[in-house]
Parts: sequence; C-alpha cells; structure tokens
Amino acid sequence: MATEQSALFFLVDYENVHISPEDIQELATKPNHHIQIFVGVHQNKLDIDLVMAMQAFGERGKFVRTHATGKNALDFLLVYTAGQISQAQPKAAFCIVSADRDYDPLIEDLRNKGTEIKRISPAGNYSPSTLPPLIRMVSEMLRNAAPARPKSISALCNWLHAKLPDRSDQELESVILTMEKSNIIQVSEDKVTYRI
Repeated sequence: MATEQSALFFLVDYENVHISPEDIQELATKPNHHIQIFVGVHQNKLDIDLVMAMQAFGERGKFVRTHATGKNALDFLLVYTAGQISQAQPKAAFCIVSADRDYDPLIEDLRNKGTEIKRISPAGNYSPSTLPPLIRMVSEMLRNAAPARPKSISALCNWLHAKLPDRSDQELESVILTMEKSNIIQVSEDKVTYRI
C-alpha cells in the first residue's frame, strides 16, 4: 500500500475491535509503520501484553484517548487525526482498523482525491473475555432478562437507569454505544435487537 519511503499509519478503533499483541509486534518490524490506538473514555483497562508490544514502536506508536462521550465521538477523533497527519505528511498512507462501515464513505472520498487509505476488520472483534467489565455485566443482565428485554432504545436507557442507578448518563450512553459497536445489540430506528 505505502511506498518504501512513505509512512503507513494504522489507526485502530479500539472501541470497535481489539488488535492482538502479536499483530502489533508484526507491524512494528517495518520502520515506516506507525500505529495509533484510539481508546474510549470509559475504556480504563488495557491488556498489558498489548501495551508492552506497543513499546516496540517507540515514538511511532501511541494510545489516543477520547475525552468525550456520545455517538461516534471516537470515530470523529480518529478521522480528525488522519486529517492532521495527512496535512503534515501528504504522502502518508492509512489503514483504519475497525469493523465499523461508517468509515467507508469517507475512505471512498479520500481515495478519489488520491489518498492511499483502506479499512480492515480483523477477526479479533469483541469476544466476551475482551469486553470491558461493565459491558460484560450488562450483557449478562440482558441475557438473563429474556424474554422481557427492553424493545426500544428509550426503554433500554430507562432499564439501565433502573438497574444501575449509581452510573452516570454518560456512562450508560457509552455502554449502549459499545454494545452496538460490538454487535451485542443492533439498533434500527428506535428498535433494539439482541444478539446474545
């Protein structure tokens, strides 16, 4: 994808996919490879093997944490970062690591303008063992609630508030977004479908 001289930036949507330490180690062997892993505001635990693998990149690798919540907050930060890099290094190429197809129209537009960019979706999407503890707990609660699970997004919000009264609105909003991105739930208009 990138020429020998040009930098190739891997931008990882860590709310959406989990890249493995082995993948990181393989990427680090090429001196023109850079990686930025974008972490959500409520993702407060990282795999120590992943962190250690990132050290092999030195200044070519970093974690970027969003400080905002809301639908697509992390996605917008990732795209904004790609734009900043592109301004500073016009010959840079990009690989967005995400299962989220919302990036695809932007990728197509950038390709038409001459930017080398693609999206890949690694096999390592969320599995129960890699989900944040709060998401695992909510998923288990919803699994046990069948068949009386909330049918709409507003009902799900109310259900979460009733079950987790000590959690903030932002935290619960992030729970719903993470469950949607990790395919635990599907939201169509206001209807919620469960995949657990």
